[in-house]
Amino acid sequence: MPLSCDHVRSMAASGRIRPGAGYHARSHAVRWETLIAACTGCYSVAPDHRTNPDGSPKHPNGYVVLCRHRTAGGRYRIDADLLKDASGRDVLFVATGFPI
Repeated sequence: MPLSCDHVRSMAASGRIRPGAGYHARSHAVRWETLIAACTGCYSVAPDHRTNPDGSPKHPNGYVVLCRHRTAGGRYRIDADLLKDASGRDVLFVATGFPI
C-alpha cells in the first residue's frame, strides 16, 4: 500500500517514525521532536523517484513527505523510507528533514 498523509499522521501519533541509520537533520538545526510534531500536519506524500547514475532507484522504499508544524508554524520536507518492523507494522525511517 502506498504511503498517504493519513498514514504518516497515524505513525507520528503512535511512535512509528524513527531516525534512519544515516539521519542528518542535525545539519539543518532541526530538532527531532520538531519533525515528529510536524508529521502530524502532513499535507503531501510522494514517492522518491531519484535514481543512481546507473538508473536504479536511489531509495526504492523512499518517500518525500511535506509537513506543516501545527502549533509552531513552519513547513518541512522529510525524506524517509517506509519499511516493516519485526512485527510487520509499517515504520517510517527518516533520512533527513529540513525547513522549506
